[in-house]
Amino acid sequence: MDRRFGAMQPWVKMLHEMALTSRGWPTWLRYSITTLVIVMLLSVRVAVGDTLGRYPLLLFFPGIILCGLLFNRGNGIYATLLSALLATYSLLSPMHSLAIASNEDKIGLVLFILIGIVMAGMVEALHVGMVRLSEEHAQVIASDRDRQ
Repeated sequence: MDRRFGAMQPWVKMLHEMALTSRGWPTWLRYSITTLVIVMLLSVRVAVGDTLGRYPLLLFFPGIILCGLLFNRGNGIYATLLSALLATYSLLSPMHSLAIASNEDKIGLVLFILIGIVMAGMVEALHVGMVRLSEEHAQVIASDRDRQ
């Protein structure tokens, strides 16, 4: 087994356990935290300035993945749509407007939304797979104990 993979397993287990816990939180709390994460990422993006050049939406992807992973697909989709809305208003020209002047920005925004929604769905599928795998692993261990 690769040492790096073996070293990552505790982190994966911890993240999985956090996701199982946080998915049981009240809906208002999960969406409030998602909003906070996206607003914080917008603040970081504004602070970074024009160093990202033609990629104003790039910093939002980790937030989408994180919120989808810790909470659920709905939070990932909400994070995607909120990011798109805030970026359109704050980062795309004309500034402080929901209008988009450039056709390139329109296409980029549509692609961002599509990719974000697909990522939220994929993260949810991975979570469901991990839950099923954990349940089957527990069943195998219980079955093995019964045989012994």
